[in-house]
Amino acid sequence: MIKNISFTLNGEKREIKVEASLRLLDVLRDHLALTGTKCGCGEGECGACTVVVNGQAINSCLVPIGKAQDADIWTVEGLQNGDELHPVQEAFLEMGAVQCGFCTPGMLMSAKALLDRNQSPTPEDIEKALGGNICRCTGFVKIIEAVKYAAAKMRGENPSKDDYRTLEKSSIVAGEQRQDVETPKGRVFGKRLWDVDGVAKVTGALKFAADYETEDMLYGALVWAPIACGKLEGLDTVEAEKQPGVVKILTYKDVPGENAFGCFKLDQPVFCRDKINFYGDMLALVIAEDMATARRAAKLVKVDVEETDGAYTMEDGIAKDLVMASVDHEMGDVETGREMAYLHLRGDFDMERVEHGYLEPEAAMGVWHGDDGVQVISCTQSPFEIRKMLTKVLNLPEDKIQVTASPLGGAFGGKCDTYIESAAAVAAIAVQRPVMIPLNREESMKLTTKRHAFKNHYELGLSEEGKILYLDTDIVSDAGSYTILSPGVLQQACIFSGGPYEIPNIKVRGRTIRTNNSQGGAFRGFGINQSAICIETLLDEAAEKLNIDPFELRRRNALKVGSTTVTGEILKQSVGIIDTINECQKIVERERPRFEAMYPEGKKGRKVLGIGMASGFKNVGVGKGLADDGGCILTILPDGRIEMRASGVDMGQGFRTAMVQIAAEKLGRDPEDFIIVSGDTNETLHHNQIVSGHVYHAGRLGKSDFVCESG
Repeated sequence: MIKNISFTLNGEKREIKVEASLRLLDVLRDHLALTGTKCGCGEGECGACTVVVNGQAINSCLVPIGKAQDADIWTVEGLQNGDELHPVQEAFLEMGAVQCGFCTPGMLMSAKALLDRNQSPTPEDIEKALGGNICRCTGFVKIIEAVKYAAAKMRGENPSKDDYRTLEKSSIVAGEQRQDVETPKGRVFGKRLWDVDGVAKVTGALKFAADYETEDMLYGALVWAPIACGKLEGLDTVEAEKQPGVVKILTYKDVPGENAFGCFKLDQPVFCRDKINFYGDMLALVIAEDMATARRAAKLVKVDVEETDGAYTMEDGIAKDLVMASVDHEMGDVETGREMAYLHLRGDFDMERVEHGYLEPEAAMGVWHGDDGVQVISCTQSPFEIRKMLTKVLNLPEDKIQVTASPLGGAFGGKCDTYIESAAAVAAIAVQRPVMIPLNREESMKLTTKRHAFKNHYELGLSEEGKILYLDTDIVSDAGSYTILSPGVLQQACIFSGGPYEIPNIKVRGRTIRTNNSQGGAFRGFGINQSAICIETLLDEAAEKLNIDPFELRRRNALKVGSTTVTGEILKQSVGIIDTINECQKIVERERPRFEAMYPEGKKGRKVLGIGMASGFKNVGVGKGLADDGGCILTILPDGRIEMRASGVDMGQGFRTAMVQIAAEKLGRDPEDFIIVSGDTNETLHHNQIVSGHVYHAGRLGKSDFVCESG
């Protein structure tokens, strides 16, 4: 039922005529253009949509606008008073409580609701108030510190920020293996800075992919596979096409070029033609004047399928000869090591796939620019890989394709891959208007990659003194239906299968298996974690059986300068594993009495204090001899400021701030003097999707010179 709804919004009287059952979230975003309020889950679980209604923090995705009659509503856009930030906004910036920024508006509103009624909250009060808000990036420590700091400011105090940075401490330690480590010092190095996009994040002004809008924009809703494996016999779109507001329904026939996508291997269909391989396969795209119409019409598309037998376990995939890629590596002689070993340990490790859980669901907008080609705006880590891919999909040259990475609301590896960019680009060309495709949380989880499931068998042999003599391992991962990054993840799992230890004799067999399950892809660690848990678990068991301290056992086997890794690489510098073991042991021994006091009943069979340790290592950047390129163009503008076009994408890890910090230090300028542009194939130099490596290598430019040109 359409009603006139009156309410106060951010201190101003408003009246709107809408369907009363619409979510308050949709009214704020779609009708009032207040996109600072985010949709993370749509089910009241994540808190990204939090607003304050009549003094209470509520999930706007659960409240129909009809229930907001005469309500007093505040969103993140209402916190700022002119140019003056609200104390809670300023506190989040000062305490480093802002990373990707997607959850920040909701977090701020929950904090505001608390502090408006209680300006002296206890830590328990703060935790309870933020209990409905999820942050995937920060870990909440700095958020809690920020709320405490804001409370002090609102009480009229002038607090020292350091007095509120109490929940965690970090320090740089020069270890015994490396004495020349220096704490970064300089005008900008080693100083705390606000995130360069921080003000936009805390005011809700930063535009994430789903926040983009143009006057003539259309919306796309996908038709999904109803089965995980089978034949697609046909699609009946007649009823869907009859719906008022539906502009066009796309299928594989509308793809101008190759009907396949993928950042590295094009083997996933843009729209399925006759074969379905998993529940995330896309069959068609309904384009309509608004999202509600597009989704409603997509449900009316009739899908005719014939289900067939699939492979849903790695064992089944192996039996059906569905090995996608394999790795075999030997060094030394495992049989000799086996004969010499005093202790033999075996373990079978079954690790399930894991969802990334970033707060921002995927969205992509395709924009047709006529003779200038097509632009795709998307929350991706891989703009250049996607541009190259789209040349095949669209049958266009690279100079007619622009890919712009919007700010990312978290990624953790999950946005390395391409998902809906091809569909958005095809749609823009087909209707010659901008088309936005936003996924909801269910669709995101269905389509996107996960941390690979692994089944690993490890056999480890050690001498009586605790030296590792051999490792024999079989590593198997579940790739899902399409290639994506599964071969690369398998390689990393095998390369790092022995952990940061000297192992003279090793045999590694690795296979990644094609199945009809969810897609496997990049996730923090890129396959290394699944190997690390195996070797570390067996080392703990060895320490117990050999009666050697777990720290000492790892020290005896740790890599050092001059060591050879399990792949035959000789390490020439920067091997800090022994230092990390020593430092962690010092901290454990220092803190042990405090924690033991918390568990006085442990020896009586109640709660028991457990202390564990593990070591790990990872490469920086792509590795394996592959190009890890990137660059930066600095241009002095007429007003004296410097435009910085930097290779890389910011997904909450602070890439853009770090780049400005490095340039400001070298050029003797203030960070505020820089305008940074990143993540755009038309504006920056080529780079790959591994951004952490770019930050690391750029940080080593301390002895290099920049060249600036006037412009």
